[in-house]
Amino acid sequence: MSVTPQNVHVRHLYRQILKALPKICTSYAVSTPIPQIRRVIRAKFDQFAHLKDPKAVELMLFKGRLELEEATMHHKTKTHVMRYTVLPAPPQEKSSLESFLEGN
Repeated sequence: MSVTPQNVHVRHLYRQILKALPKICTSYAVSTPIPQIRRVIRAKFDQFAHLKDPKAVELMLFKGRLELEEATMHHKTKTHVMRYTVLPAPPQEKSSLESFLEGN
């Protein structure tokens, strides 16, 4: 894997988020353990690890920086921050009734 300037920026953002986590959790009174939140954040980064287009990576970096800034500057509510405390549930298979109603 080659180290590109964008990879360096992604790693830097990831480290910034991890460093800010204790302060964010304290200020928003989040009771979820920090290691669990780290796993959720790691999963979010892994979700977009396949991106190769520089413009797409730059857009995701911008959004990540914005999310971090809004959280640290208290422009978010506790419910916004709590979205990052649980791993998304895997998609459930549809029941036969749901498939029938959708026409599949």
